Amino acid sequence: MQTALPLELAQIDVLPSMEEAFCRELSELLPLIAAAEGCHGVAAYRSVEHPRRFRLMVNWSSIEDHIAFRSTEAVQRIRSVIGRYVQSRAETEHLLQIATVRASQP
Repeated sequence: MQTALPLELAQIDVLPSMEEAFCRELSELLPLIAAAEGCHGVAAYRSVEHPRRFRLMVNWSSIEDHIAFRSTEAVQRIRSVIGRYVQSRAETEHLLQIATVRASQP
């Protein structure tokens, strides 16, 4: 029995000089992901050490919801837009949280 929500982690390496355009396009595409059945939220991050590297993090109700989303028209649109900017195919994996510790506030 699954107790934690799966987190999809995608690493996207963008072509040189395309970073800013990619940021704009990605920001416009995130609502398509957030509207997917089973999606609990999506966030995009840019690496400080590797500015051409981005990470997309999506919380899903289940891995099955993510797999079902992959066959939608929204994903086809996302892939067609993002495909213009990527150096290679995004690396993705699913993570399950095993522990968390909250920092205490003064």
